[in-house]
Amino acid sequence: MQDTNRIDGKPFKRVLLGAVVLSLLPSLAIGQTTGRITLTGKIDVFCGLRVEATDGAKNINMAADATRHLVATVEEICNVPYTVTMRTENGDTTGMLKSPTAEVYDEMPYDVLYGSSSSPAVITGKEAVVTLDGQPTIHNQQIGVKKNVEIKHQSYVGHTRDTEYTDTLTFTIAAKN
Repeated sequence: MQDTNRIDGKPFKRVLLGAVVLSLLPSLAIGQTTGRITLTGKIDVFCGLRVEATDGAKNINMAADATRHLVATVEEICNVPYTVTMRTENGDTTGMLKSPTAEVYDEMPYDVLYGSSSSPAVITGKEAVVTLDGQPTIHNQQIGVKKNVEIKHQSYVGHTRDTEYTDTLTFTIAAKN
């Protein structure tokens, strides 16, 4: 004959008492006067550039000496320390305006002045680091550090043929490692 007051061979009262004790445990925590949680979030690295050519980037008068000729503005935006590099498509040790024929006498070197500095950006192997120690711009992602891009060159009247000369400058921003 089977005992109906037993569950799995144990007395029913002991099992019932254990279930009651376990159901009361969460209510004991409610009696505390202080509770605390830690919130954790993360913001990823964000770096970006806005490059805007000015009207001075077109129809540059290469017949006259230019000590400072504004060709663009660059806005640097980054939430960590960063660098900005500038690359010239045609130059090797300076910027280089070239004609489509790209013969030696159809090349006109120029220096780039970046930011508020009066000294030219030093291009090495087609590239120059124009912002070495950029500091985080943490206001928001809409406002960064604005810098002028200017060129300076000598007069090339009588040294070159009548054609269009071009070069392309590419700017890149990157978080410092």
